[in-house]
Amino acid sequence: MYRALAWKVLLGILPPHHESHAQGMMYHKGQYSDVLHALKVVLFVSNATPQVEVYLRMYQLEFGKLPQSPSFPLKPENEVFLAIAKAMGEMVEDSVDCSWITRCLVNQLNNKTPYSSCQRLLNST
Repeated sequence: MYRALAWKVLLGILPPHHESHAQGMMYHKGQYSDVLHALKVVLFVSNATPQVEVYLRMYQLEFGKLPQSPSFPLKPENEVFLAIAKAMGEMVEDSVDCSWITRCLVNQLNNKTPYSSCQRLLNST
């Protein structure tokens, strides 16, 4: 519980003030539900879709990177996202928290680290 809270505060998902956490999480849960519903409507995910792939499709939809078809092959940068999502899934039990932490961590990496460095890091693990 505290590990996820620390990640959420450090990544800016939640404000540092405890009084605002409930409202912030309510907002994030609502957005998670809305995006998940949209992906199910357009048949990009189903109940059988692995959770890490659901997180990837949510990320792609929110950032305008959703491919035209779910059958399109994954790009190499998507493999980095999936690796991070898998690692977060092992540390964080709540799917909303895992999705948001993964999304923000990937954004931090994309803004601070060139893709080639991320790929080298993925290959070394």
